[in-house]
Amino acid sequence: MTASHATVTECAARIENMGHKLYVDIIISSPALSDDLHTKTVNRCGTVRPNRKLMHKKFGQKMKLKWMK
Repeated sequence: MTASHATVTECAARIENMGHKLYVDIIISSPALSDDLHTKTVNRCGTVRPNRKLMHKKFGQKMKLKWMK
């Protein structure tokens, strides 16, 4: 766990299990932080770089969506 991850987790402790949304900057956004907050029912919104370490390989690629009928 990085220092920024620990800081955000500590600050978000007050809003756990309330369904609130946390807006984060590109500096502190990471897949591990998103997963950690998701398990604590804290929604996260923010910008993330597609070449970030541990980011899913298909993230940021154009994907063809299927229309629902």
